[in-house]
Amino acid sequence: MVKGDSESPDQYRVAIDDGTRAKAWDLEIGSEPYRQLTPGTFVHVRVNLRNRSDVTVQPVEPPAVARPLAGVAAEHQRAATGGLPDPAGLLTQDEASAVLGGPVTGKHADSPSGRMMMWRLTRGSAQPVLRVYVRQAGGRVPPAARPVPGIAGGYLLEAGVMLTVPPLTAIITVQGRARDGAVESLRGLLPPAEARLEELVRKSGEAGAGFVRYD
Repeated sequence: MVKGDSESPDQYRVAIDDGTRAKAWDLEIGSEPYRQLTPGTFVHVRVNLRNRSDVTVQPVEPPAVARPLAGVAAEHQRAATGGLPDPAGLLTQDEASAVLGGPVTGKHADSPSGRMMMWRLTRGSAQPVLRVYVRQAGGRVPPAARPVPGIAGGYLLEAGVMLTVPPLTAIITVQGRARDGAVESLRGLLPPAEARLEELVRKSGEAGAGFVRYD
């Protein structure tokens, strides 16, 4: 984006690789299309060669990431999330549904200190929340936490579980008025959650992605 001044408007530009030219197309588009075009997006482009201002650039649906640009898109994602993995990868929608006792919908809620996935019942007056929170490892273990036999770094909390696989810690809890047995069923998911967290850490190490610390 080229910032304008009192005599000229802002310019929103994109570089398009058509796969055949040595140089990319440099096209000016509107501010709204610009926001939809993250690096690595596949697009359909129409250009009037006689009038370069007559151009449309539309993302392909569903959005896709071109392999040569996947690293660029991943780098932007890591910068926006502090390098932390998506907490939705630790607990599936079906597992969240089993814990809360009905169909659920999920919503991300990221913060400067970590990333969170919140699962809620789709219907019903009671609205317990299953929170899956991922942050940097460190800090004190809650005094009332109890170690889980056979799982290094695993603790039982009053309303859920806590799991550490350096350099990450995952805290999965049930908040609000939940069905009987919700917390117990959540604790039964600790072994697969541990395996998934270990896999996320392993893949991040293979990709050379560092985890940003919030000190």
